[in-house]
Amino acid sequence: MRVVFACLLALAPVVSGGLLLASAITWSGRVVGLATIALGLALPVAAGGLRKQAAATSVGALAVLAGVAVLRAQETPSDPQTRFVGEPGWWVSPFRVVPESDQLLFATRLLPWAGMGVSRDGARRLQTSMADVYAGDELDGVPSMLDEAVSGTCSQRMLVFEPEPGPDQRERSAIVFLHGYGGAWQGYFRVMREVARERGMVLVQPACGIGTWSTRGDVSTVEHARAFIEGLPGVDASRIHLVALSNGGRAATRALAENPDAFRSVTFVSGVLETRIIEALPDGQRSAPTPVLAIHGGQDDRVSLVSLERGVSALHARGFDVTMRVMPTEDHFLFFTARNRVVSELTAFLERVD
Repeated sequence: MRVVFACLLALAPVVSGGLLLASAITWSGRVVGLATIALGLALPVAAGGLRKQAAATSVGALAVLAGVAVLRAQETPSDPQTRFVGEPGWWVSPFRVVPESDQLLFATRLLPWAGMGVSRDGARRLQTSMADVYAGDELDGVPSMLDEAVSGTCSQRMLVFEPEPGPDQRERSAIVFLHGYGGAWQGYFRVMREVARERGMVLVQPACGIGTWSTRGDVSTVEHARAFIEGLPGVDASRIHLVALSNGGRAATRALAENPDAFRSVTFVSGVLETRIIEALPDGQRSAPTPVLAIHGGQDDRVSLVSLERGVSALHARGFDVTMRVMPTEDHFLFFTARNRVVSELTAFLERVD
């Protein structure tokens, strides 16, 4: 009976370790998966009377985990143009041991059974797309900001990309990117960095908790990011563009309501537009029509196309210059699954309005 109970207890670490091992694309994620499986298997081994062997297995697995933590702490980014601004965070594990990429790829395997309306095919497509985005080690050593999604804090931490000035020495423009619900993933930053590199723009991605973006304090995060950019040398403060993903659209909407002339343009990707806030914006408050781009999936069942169209109509009524790009076969996750087209649309839009 004791062995049976130990086997049941071992299921959680063995299954989770196995899923991590199957999902991981980094050496550290795979090693942690194997060590977790070993810790789980030590339970029934000990219950079967082989306590010395179980103790040796457990000690070895824990030593491996400690070794991974030490090696991960010594990693440094290989992209000199990318940096982390703020305190790294309070949660040492798993956010400093298992890379963010492996954590998120692990989570996507669970989506079909999480009651979120994601099919197994949809989860596989998302996982493949995310693995492609996270490929490469350029951001190894850059702290993950996923801990904010757990703690619910809205700090002033940011990921920053600063390209070298162009040969014409013209002041650079900049992008503030607002993440969606789930936290400030480095995967978002990787995709937006493609746009920033192509255009020679500064990119700032602030973190704000899990991404509800529903309070005045949350919106102040947007202003803090904008002020940070204004303080950078060689940046044209009149050419700061706001890009918002999913729930980040709430903060973008509110930022527009508070200061309609603060940004050169605004882009919503699968974005939540708060129509009631837009409708409360007085007409004629802008010095010039603000260009707006809305990229959306025709199969989005989280932010419906109907709700987006209501928000776009309200923006039109208040004098904003809105362009819509609907991808008929894409869903809410098009930022990853249709990444190349999103990057292309956004790059072309910024080239036109910058």
